[in-house]
Amino acid sequence: MKSLGGRDFKGDVSPDAVVEWLREMEDVFEYLYATPEEKVQYVVFLLKGYARSWWSSVSRVNGERVQFTWEEFLKAIKTEFLPEAFIRAKNNEFANLKQENMTVTEYTIKFVRLLYFEDGLADTEHKKKMRYLHGLRIGLKEKIHKVDEESMATIKEAALKYEAYEVESREEHKAKEEEKKRKFGVNYAGPRYPRPKNLTHSYCHPRKWPSETTS
Repeated sequence: MKSLGGRDFKGDVSPDAVVEWLREMEDVFEYLYATPEEKVQYVVFLLKGYARSWWSSVSRVNGERVQFTWEEFLKAIKTEFLPEAFIRAKNNEFANLKQENMTVTEYTIKFVRLLYFEDGLADTEHKKKMRYLHGLRIGLKEKIHKVDEESMATIKEAALKYEAYEVESREEHKAKEEEKKRKFGVNYAGPRYPRPKNLTHSYCHPRKWPSETTS
């Protein structure tokens, strides 16, 4: 197990670290093609310290060992090591996730991490892709809405393509502006027109009428 990336779990870590450990274990199980029963056996082997003591207490009733399914184990470990306030905060963060100033890649990474905490908002492929699309910047979203996308993966690829086009367009515009500066001078700010003469004199000095002059 450890040679494949499985790590000991003592329970004395932050909630985020607990989630990361569970994700790592899922990756190991996928590689091993582990059955739900095998998952429990493997993961219990990695429990150490307080986590081991906790498991010993919950896995026995009246001195008899209770068999846990993988789903039951996940529910038990989350109840013990993931506070309700933490889960609610992550649920809200996922529900309100927007791309804003993130790149498509950064947004996708955050979306996938928070997907672990979805509370029915993305429990099907259709819901997941629509939630992902909803969080993209409006400019990208409008372009992708015109394309028939089948999954979150294809939406992501389309978003990456349009984002790359936007970056390329900005770079081209920047290059043109730099070329203008080199051609017309560093402080080039568009065409300049001559200032009308005596403009200040006409408005700043009141005109004297003949009756106001001394004889």
